[in-house]
Amino acid sequence: MNTKTTIRLMMLAITLFAVIWLLDRRRQNSGEVKTGPPQLLPDFRRQQIVALEYSGTNDTLRAERAGDGWRLTVPVYPAQNTPIEALLDTLAKAKILGRITAREVIAEAAGLKAFGLEPPAATITLHYPQGRANLKIGSKTPLVDQFYVQKLGEPDLFVIDAALWRALPKSAQEWRSPQLVQLTGVPYDRILIRSGSRLVEVERTNRVWRLTKPLPARADSSRIEQLVQQINLARVNKFVSDLPTADLERYGLQTPELELHFLQGTNRLIELEFGSSPTNDPTQVYARRLTQTNIVTVDRILLEALNLPYKAFHDSHLANVEISRVDSIEVHGLENFTLQKGTNGVWQISQPVAMPADARLVRQFLTNLASLEIVDFAKDVPTDTELREFGLMPPSRTYVLRTTATNAAGTLTNMTIAQMDFGTNRIDTSFARRPDETPAYLVRYGDLLELPKHSYEVRDRKFWNFPSSNIVAITSTFNGISPRLVRNPSFGWAQDPIINAAVEESLYRTSQLEVAAWTARGDAKLRALGFNNASFNLKFEVVTNSTIQTYQITFGSRSPRQNIYATIVPTNETERLIFEFPGSLYADLVAHLGQVFPTP
Repeated sequence: MNTKTTIRLMMLAITLFAVIWLLDRRRQNSGEVKTGPPQLLPDFRRQQIVALEYSGTNDTLRAERAGDGWRLTVPVYPAQNTPIEALLDTLAKAKILGRITAREVIAEAAGLKAFGLEPPAATITLHYPQGRANLKIGSKTPLVDQFYVQKLGEPDLFVIDAALWRALPKSAQEWRSPQLVQLTGVPYDRILIRSGSRLVEVERTNRVWRLTKPLPARADSSRIEQLVQQINLARVNKFVSDLPTADLERYGLQTPELELHFLQGTNRLIELEFGSSPTNDPTQVYARRLTQTNIVTVDRILLEALNLPYKAFHDSHLANVEISRVDSIEVHGLENFTLQKGTNGVWQISQPVAMPADARLVRQFLTNLASLEIVDFAKDVPTDTELREFGLMPPSRTYVLRTTATNAAGTLTNMTIAQMDFGTNRIDTSFARRPDETPAYLVRYGDLLELPKHSYEVRDRKFWNFPSSNIVAITSTFNGISPRLVRNPSFGWAQDPIINAAVEESLYRTSQLEVAAWTARGDAKLRALGFNNASFNLKFEVVTNSTIQTYQITFGSRSPRQNIYATIVPTNETERLIFEFPGSLYADLVAHLGQVFPTP
């Protein structure tokens, strides 16, 4: 190519560029805007669509708007909103990428059949309050991933992107909800499960479930809510039949294995039936809703969860109570006593003798009561004879929990929260019962041992409290020898300041003593716990209001918890108490006192 030719071509390119630029500027100045491909459905009004129909080779579906979602009316079944909304999205965005005129269609020897539109591969109908829009879907174009469509009332055909074809349901299952049942938002307050002669019914009041059949009893609300969640999450594995004339006997639904009802009062809201398993898959079971003709399969594990005995839905705790609500505790048995919570929240033993209670021991007492588990049912409906055999008529021990409430007259009254009766002990269990429930239960004997039978077991563990600086003399008795040590006004207990400080620290801790655990009351267990005439005894002489008050404590053997058994007779009381003295304090006390006078 020579130079002159090259220059001519360059000049031509520049000229063309200038022409294009001028035309573009003229178009901009005239307000002309570039437009893309036209909409396939320019009058598409999504929010006004009241129904959507789809007809394919093997399936016909009709979805009708229901609130914010959809419901299938052909076949009758709850709809899955997502694929329906996805199809509407695709229709709203569909563009016309090409046009075949009616003349061109007629020119084809096969006519509409050449474009897959006689008959169409699928038909979509959008229903509006007034009128409808119909779209026939044809075959794929020869060269690119596009399809032929024809709109109702228009002779021309259009070419659109294949996205619409991909959004069409491949089967009726795609528009069906995969949930066996949707319980969210359903205002049920009763659940009834029937399986042969077995009947379990629970009723909800103020978000708390109670068993009403076969026997009135407290229910395990969390267990029932878990079951409801399991039902709500259950998925259909296969849609078997939509025929109203389906042979129910074939699916074990003529006489269903189990019926499940959700009710509001006496109004039945949702009813399900479960039948037999497919012969080739015992892990599945046939099911259906009574308001529909559809038969489906679901996991058998759901049926097994529903088929549990009513005891599985019973509250597993003998007294599932809120500890904070309890204002008084009555104990009847070996000793009758009452614990009362004051308005300041401080617990007192109010009967038979008023004295402070130990806050931690009372809290542990209530915690143990609230966590006491039913391990088995001794008898669902015991006779009086059986109750006597169980030691429950009359009971050997009773705990009554009460709370303070305002009655209808506006006055405060004690209301019983729970009463628990206990009877005969077996090897590892004890009989128990609640007067407000029919069955007789079994609880662990070891758990029952944790509950106090005597008032001393919950009394304040700080049974004395005096200033150790007021101790003026200590007498240490062991094996009949009783040396007495007097505090020296100048240096205290020892001239060595380090030894004296150690003695003072041990005495301070002893003067503020908190019992590790109460063991017994009275003299019956003294010998068994290592007490005898030669036992180690400490007597503290304490100045109180210019008079000498004596505090004595005697020590026995070591406890299994590595504490030391000790005994005292509290001031103004006549009966001794035996308890566990903290082992570490005992070791320090003996070691430090041993440095100032002989001790064991």
